[in-house]
Amino acid sequence: MNLSPIGNRALIKLEADKTEIDGIYIPDNARSSRPQIGEIVALGNGDMDGLEIGDNVLLPKVGGREVELFDKSRGLILDVRDVLGKWSPE
Repeated sequence: MNLSPIGNRALIKLEADKTEIDGIYIPDNARSSRPQIGEIVALGNGDMDGLEIGDNVLLPKVGGREVELFDKSRGLILDVRDVLGKWSPE
């Protein structure tokens, strides 16, 4: 699959949902209230507001269009204005 976002949109590979943290099961209703985390894998040709491919970003739980990426992982296409922020894992 060769998918390229257009305009002010970004394609973001979503981090896999964790059902367990340190041996403690996290129920669906608790996971669904957390924002999503992902990595930008493609950008459209519009104003990217300082975002670049490879940036790790924090996303709202709702919004965008979910897609399946070439490696069977979950992806999301959304307007870059909906990105909540960039972060660097440490």
